[in-house]
Amino acid sequence: MAEGSTYKEQLDQLAQTIEAGAGQAPIVLGGGARGTLFHPLSFGHHLVQIAKWIERDVETNFARPAGLTFAAFRMMAALELGDSRSPSELADDLSVSRPSVTSSLDTLEGAGLVTRSRHEDGGRKLLIELTPKGRATVKRFLEWLEDQPRAVWFEPLSPQELIILDHLLSKASGALHPVQRRP
Repeated sequence: MAEGSTYKEQLDQLAQTIEAGAGQAPIVLGGGARGTLFHPLSFGHHLVQIAKWIERDVETNFARPAGLTFAAFRMMAALELGDSRSPSELADDLSVSRPSVTSSLDTLEGAGLVTRSRHEDGGRKLLIELTPKGRATVKRFLEWLEDQPRAVWFEPLSPQELIILDHLLSKASGALHPVQRRP
């Protein structure tokens, strides 16, 4: 990388190198944190910015018109992606407080979108599951998603880049969930 070039110029140069197919060879990176182009503030800023833009779009154009908050819809999506879960597992998975989960579940249960039942072991543990109406709502969201915003959200990325991005974010998410701080 050119000495004295800006962080953005270095990223652009790296992107051009990778796009040209030279990404197979080792690349010596300069600048940024610990001698690489990775900058934690920039990385974190971009992740939060993208998440907020997507959240705002989903809330404005799908969740609110469906009578949901974004938080409640996130809960439904988490239930659709996994098995039934306890409220505390949902709170951990979604990185929200247990009282927030309880509030959203009250709303969702009142709307007939989820059910709460005791775990089969007879203990105190509650299990949350989507109802058929809840599954239909998630299905409508997926149809809405296919119709429009993905092209806007990720238009600059190729299908291959989207797959790589999803893989990398999934890998990072798995490593950080729950975040383990080392002394």
